[in-house]
Amino acid sequence: MDVVNVIHLLHRFTYSLLVVQKHTLDVTYWSFLFLCYFSILALKKDGNFMSPDDYSGWGAKFKYLCNTCGIFEADVRSADHPQGMIG
Repeated sequence: MDVVNVIHLLHRFTYSLLVVQKHTLDVTYWSFLFLCYFSILALKKDGNFMSPDDYSGWGAKFKYLCNTCGIFEADVRSADHPQGMIG
């Protein structure tokens, strides 16, 4: 498998986690993967949660992931539209 296919597979996986889920009425902190992940991530070994200062770095990385994923998705979809997606 070449690098381009690996990048596309990684993007498909990441995008599937970020895209709005079909059953939005039943979304809770434990049914949405990233909300669950960030809750667990903030939990420290002693049972307390991280301070906002420690936690904000993870939020910045997540925002970067979302932006990159969105840009890559736009690039993939623009290949289907030779004159651009807007017109």
